[in-house]
Amino acid sequence: MLADRTEQVDLEAAASPETPVGKLESLARNGADLVRRKVAANPNTPGEILQLLSKDANSAVRAAVATNPNTPHHLVAHLARDVEVTVRKALAEDRQTPLELLNVLAEDADQSVSLVARATRKDHPYRAQGELPGCPDTFIKTA
Repeated sequence: MLADRTEQVDLEAAASPETPVGKLESLARNGADLVRRKVAANPNTPGEILQLLSKDANSAVRAAVATNPNTPHHLVAHLARDVEVTVRKALAEDRQTPLELLNVLAEDADQSVSLVARATRKDHPYRAQGELPGCPDTFIKTA
């Protein structure tokens, strides 16, 4: 019973935007899988902690890192080549994934990833504008 209560408190802290960075780091290093996933999904988790979690053994944690808006671009690019389909598919489904990475995922060997990436790419918010901030036009392809 006490373990359940402690894990519930950790889950709430991991998901809260008010949790101090030191506590998020502790949870990222010592928490249960679900707690680490909540830390990875927390939009206030800093890049250094996301870097740590991007190497997590649990693919659900890495998928949460991949779709966190605070994740540095180089980590997102690395996770777009993750060995687990679930991580790549999470990126393929995310409308915030940079268009150049959706182009890579659209060519993924796993058909479920490539189909989802093509559908997401079709509706990408920057596609209608014809540009992607900080991204050369050579990365923008049509389906």
